[in-house]
This record gives sequence, C-alpha cells and structure tokens, in this order.
Amino acid sequence: MDVANRDGLEADMARILAKLGREGLTRLKGFLGDPPNLANVPEAFWTEYGTGLRVAITGVLQNVYLAQAEAVEGALPSIGFDWGLVNERAAAWARAHAGELVRGIIETTRRVVGEIIGQAFEEDLTLQQVTDLIARLFGPKRAETIAITEITRAASEAEQEAARQLAAVGIHMIPIWETNNDELVCPFCMPRNDQPITDGIYPPGHPRCRCWCNHELPKVS
Repeated sequence: MDVANRDGLEADMARILAKLGREGLTRLKGFLGDPPNLANVPEAFWTEYGTGLRVAITGVLQNVYLAQAEAVEGALPSIGFDWGLVNERAAAWARAHAGELVRGIIETTRRVVGEIIGQAFEEDLTLQQVTDLIARLFGPKRAETIAITEITRAASEAEQEAARQLAAVGIHMIPIWETNNDELVCPFCMPRNDQPITDGIYPPGHPRCRCWCNHELPKVS
C-alpha cells in the first residue's frame, strides 16, 4: 500500500535535510577560502556533516518503516506480526541503509566540489559563481530528491518484511508493483504497474520514485 501522509513525511524530511545542508554549506564556504581550495577543508567537517545526515535519515527511515508495517498489519486483522522482530529489523535496516546512503552523499559531494573548483580555475569563474554551483549540492532540491526516494524505500522495505512475517506462518504473498498510473509515471515504472515483482527489484525504481508495492495472495486456478 502507498505511504499514508506521504506528502507531509517527504516535506518534513526535506526540511530537515535542507537545514543540515544550509549549515554545512556555511561551514564549508568558511573552510574553502578565496581562492577556494578543497585541501583547506578538514576531514572533521565531512565526518561531522555526514554524522548529522546519518542520524536524521536513520530516524525518519525507521519511523516510516514501522508505520508502514503497522498499516500492513492493520489491513490483515487476522494476522499478528512479531513486533519485537519488526522493531529489530527496522532499526538494523535503517542504520545500515542510512550509513550507506550518507557515505555515497559525502563521496559525491566531495568529488563534485573538487570538480567545481577545478572548473573555476579553468574557466576563471568568480567566487560567487563557484559558491552558487556548490550551493546546489546542499540545497533544497537535493534534499527533496533524497526525501522522496528514501521514504519510498523505507515503506517498500517494510512491505517486504511484512511478506516475510507472513511467509513464516505459511502465507505466501505475491508482491505487486503499483504506480499512480498517470502521465507523470516514468518509462521504467509504467510497464511494471499492477505487475508481479519477479526480478527482485522493488520501489524505488529510480531517484524521486513514488511507487509502492502491494502483496496479494496467489490466485486459485
């Protein structure tokens, strides 16, 4: 099922990430100097910025995972989940995934900042032009993209956990990919709409994906 209050959750997460981004950008600009030099940025900056992101993302993902699992259980009133196990897996998954995600964010940000500084020397860019380019890496658009994608992912992981819990008691469900089935659905997701997931690929199918999955009992022929 789709995420309840998806718009609100996405907006809240995006605001948190954008705030961390603004704070990080301010500190980074202070370290870079004029002319900007990536070597001026201490390793502690990247560690601290990454830690802030990881803590924020972990909390959101864990909450979305648990809320989605609860919603799935509510749609199956005759089945009770092992909530000790659900909570354990939600926490473990959220920590592991947030750690991996943030490592990628930091690695990409460092690389692109270095590329922008190199571009500045090659093209004689002003400090303001360099700052404007770097700001996009810490801005609201990137925060929004992460929020949309990762809330989709957390809900999808919870759906898969629900299916595992059901399978443990002998109820084997078929995962079905669902989209909004409108003109905004991308060419990757549209052919999957209402189709069983057989390739092990679950939403999100790409950045900013807002698809979800349902689980159905096998049809009796």
